[in-house]
Amino acid sequence: PEIDTPMEVLAYADSQFVYAIPVEDVDGDMVTVTVEGLPGWLSFEAGSRKLRGTPSRQDEGVRELTIIADDGKGQRSRKLAIRVAVLLALQEKLDMELLQHFQLTTAGILGVSAAVATPEGELLASTAGRHSYYSGAPLDPSYRYRMASLSKIFAAPLILRLA
Repeated sequence: PEIDTPMEVLAYADSQFVYAIPVEDVDGDMVTVTVEGLPGWLSFEAGSRKLRGTPSRQDEGVRELTIIADDGKGQRSRKLAIRVAVLLALQEKLDMELLQHFQLTTAGILGVSAAVATPEGELLASTAGRHSYYSGAPLDPSYRYRMASLSKIFAAPLILRLA
């Protein structure tokens, strides 16, 4: 039997993954397919030869499976890597970038807010920092803060940097 899978396939976290394993036998013999090394989120349907499941964000990374095809006369095996990728929503990306790249180094500044307008006109905002000098409580995004005016020359690179 021949197993004609690529070296790696891609699955997205929080989305259903379905992959039909292509197996052929030149003699036309009945082929039995088994899969070893299945992660908890993935199942194998022997009748349809399909891998099916929904990975979570915690499953991000690469998991290697072994596919075994047996036609009664001989056996073949092949490795298949499944890479689980996590796609972030724009709000998650904005929050993550602000927390990773912002440092409070200017005296008197307790926090920062960033906002991005989507092409659809939706305004997304994120905050980082402390509420006051005396409290370690985080900034409350519902509070109103003073904002400095930005020129178009400054705002465009800032927005592009966050994309």
